[in-house]
Amino acid sequence: MAAASPQLMILRVVEPDQARKLKLRKLTSLVDIEELPQNAVVHISLSQDSIASTVQLSDVSSPELLSRWPPGPFPVPTFAIDVELKLRDGNAEYEKNTHLKLTRGLKHDILEKLASAIYGFKAYPSDKEIAKAAEALVAKHPCLKEAGSESGWKNSIKFKMGNYRNKMRWAGCQEVNVNAGRSRTEVNFLPNFPQGKDPSSLEQLRQTIVEVKKTEKSLPLIRKMMETTFPLRRQTIVMSCPPVNQLMDLWPARKIESELYAEFQCITNQNLPNTFYAELDRHLPRLMTLFRQKASKTGKTADVNKDYYTLYRLNRWNFEQVQ
Repeated sequence: MAAASPQLMILRVVEPDQARKLKLRKLTSLVDIEELPQNAVVHISLSQDSIASTVQLSDVSSPELLSRWPPGPFPVPTFAIDVELKLRDGNAEYEKNTHLKLTRGLKHDILEKLASAIYGFKAYPSDKEIAKAAEALVAKHPCLKEAGSESGWKNSIKFKMGNYRNKMRWAGCQEVNVNAGRSRTEVNFLPNFPQGKDPSSLEQLRQTIVEVKKTEKSLPLIRKMMETTFPLRRQTIVMSCPPVNQLMDLWPARKIESELYAEFQCITNQNLPNTFYAELDRHLPRLMTLFRQKASKTGKTADVNKDYYTLYRLNRWNFEQVQ
């Protein structure tokens, strides 16, 4: 994992006696460390440029983040050290049946960090996913359990995610920009381009994929290039809405069965064959009833049942062999 980029910090200084009088309302930016008085109050803060850069860089999509929502319990992030210390003490007191006094500032810091972590997986999490994040937070820090309320943190996280998306919209995130004003059912998954890539470089890679599919047909190589060009493909679909035949001409690798499954996984975080056969199994009794009713009119019910069952078993066997 690459080391985090250093962030620009600003040191602001005020004399102790002035600090008491001014209540730290006036601070002087420190340019040279030699100018620091022997006795002074120092305030450290990130510069606005650094904050803006951090917001923009945190949004840059990468193939690792395209897996969408994480499986299993939600991974609660590590908070700022002062927040972690308060939570540690709160958890210890909670074991003694003493509840943590949750201040407005502490709750803000927790929600801000949690929203950033959730956004790293999904800009528009569902109610169920937000509930899982809330459950994981309380499970890790039981002192945050709110007496008499099971949905308190869930509602707070849901509201905070809306604010966080607004922040990312101002930072230039494509996915939240294109989805502004849409209902939840109309949300489009539109990740930003990978860092260091632009439409031109990704278009060249798309043309390379077309040639590779015609000649080498190297599935691992095609898979890697399809992952990299996924944001360009989503932009084409969301912005241009091309006909299916035109889209397949642009991305012929999507005709490969494994690529179709991978694309479905990236967008929905679900395994396509598993989802399909699970739903087919659920509806199979009703479908068989309909088939029998239709076949009874021709007097070939037994033959039709046999054909449908044989085809179903064959498809299931083929699917299980490639898993």
